[in-house]
Order: sequence, then C-alpha cells, then structure tokens
Amino acid sequence: MYRNYRRGSDTVESNAALLNALSADVNISEDFITDADVYSFSKTPDLAHNPSTELVADATRFYGTAPVAFDSYFEFLNGWTDRDGTELELVFDRDLLDSVLEHYDAEFTELRSHSGVDLLVTDESFSHAVWVVENAQETHAGLTIYEDGAMRANLLASSDRAVLWAEQEYQRYRDAATPIGTGD
Repeated sequence: MYRNYRRGSDTVESNAALLNALSADVNISEDFITDADVYSFSKTPDLAHNPSTELVADATRFYGTAPVAFDSYFEFLNGWTDRDGTELELVFDRDLLDSVLEHYDAEFTELRSHSGVDLLVTDESFSHAVWVVENAQETHAGLTIYEDGAMRANLLASSDRAVLWAEQEYQRYRDAATPIGTGD
C-alpha cells in the first residue's frame, strides 16, 4: 500500500505543472494517477500521442471525449473505422463541433459515414480528453491534457481501477450529451 501511495505521490509531484493545466472540476482518481505512465515532451508534444495511437491502432473499441481536433485525428480515425469490427464513440463539446463543421466538414462527414461510429455533442466544456481503448486482450484508459488547444501530456493506465475511473468520468460527459444529428 505504501509503495502505491509513494508512486502516486511521485507521479503528482513530478507532473504538477501538467496536472495544473486541467480545469478545477476534473477529479482524477488516485488509482488512475498511481497506475499512469506520463508522456510529455515540451519541444515535440506530438510524440506524447504515439503510445495511445499504437493502442488504438490495435483496438476494436475506442470511446472518449473530444475537446480539440487536428487534421491528423480525422485521417487516423477515418482509416481505423474503415476496418470491420471497430467501434468508435466520441463526445464533442459544442464549441469544438462548431469549429469542426467549419474547418473539417468533409473529414467529419466521412467519419460519421462509417458503421460502428457514434458521435455525440454536449454543451459542457472540457480541457482534456478522457478515453478508453479496448482490444481482445486488454483495456487501457487515457487522459490527454490540452492547454489552449495544444497537447501538454498523455497519461495512460491499465489497472482495473484506473479503467473504471476513466469509464465513469467518460460516462459523466456522455450522460450530458445528445447524438449529433444532420442539423448540427
């Protein structure tokens, strides 16, 4: 028990600046922090996405929140959802959806056209992405921290308790969301 406490304390201490970028309403569980591997590169922040991209590439199901969008996200997700047997569910905040429809309408329309894709929108705003990725062997949870639209860090965890926290955090946003219709 002490070892877990110490590891969680070390994770918080060494990543305090990253965690402080989260809005005050985000309550990260100790279980998630204790288990999390932190990926953050100040000069090459896109590299922090590599571990999660590798997890999703081999996954059958991916669900989470979407506070920001990059062209590369659509390219990757459209290729991934084009495979048989994949399931994607994303909750966009309203501001992001408006921006996506303005700047990435064709890519978004393509994503919506794939079977197994459910896209939702909420009026809640969030500065982070919380997500869960599943494959036949295992489930992983992630928290991606953004600041002013730029990615600061990616935290990945796979313990049952960490995944449970991510599922519950995601469900909180999903419960406040509605399916994106053709009029959105």
